[in-house]
Amino acid sequence: ERYRWFGTAAARLDDVLNWIPARLSGLLMCLAAALLPGCSGQRALRVFVRDRKKHSSPNSAHTEAACAGALGVQLAGDASYFGTLVRKPTIGEVERPIRPEDIPAANRLMYGTEVLCLALCAAAAVLCSHIFR
Repeated sequence: ERYRWFGTAAARLDDVLNWIPARLSGLLMCLAAALLPGCSGQRALRVFVRDRKKHSSPNSAHTEAACAGALGVQLAGDASYFGTLVRKPTIGEVERPIRPEDIPAANRLMYGTEVLCLALCAAAAVLCSHIFR
């Protein structure tokens, strides 16, 4: 209780600073899904738009929703914290059960998203270098 305000302020600052990156990352993950074999960019975008706000944090579910859609699985849902069940909404659709092979597929999706983000940053840097000559 003594540090409650400090933790709350840090969490709110994190929400503000990550508002744009969370949404941009979700969109880039949808694009990466469209480019990678075994993923569905169309489904990723549909689930992203529908489920990205299904989390108590304003930023947390954006990439989670895109990933769930890309892989065709359902994520999130109820969780147990210190033996207490907490009911939470699910993200994605149950098209098939989650398999161990989904871990490397999610990693490829993450790396694809990172490559797209680096390309976007490089393009922005080149554009800025021409504008601010």
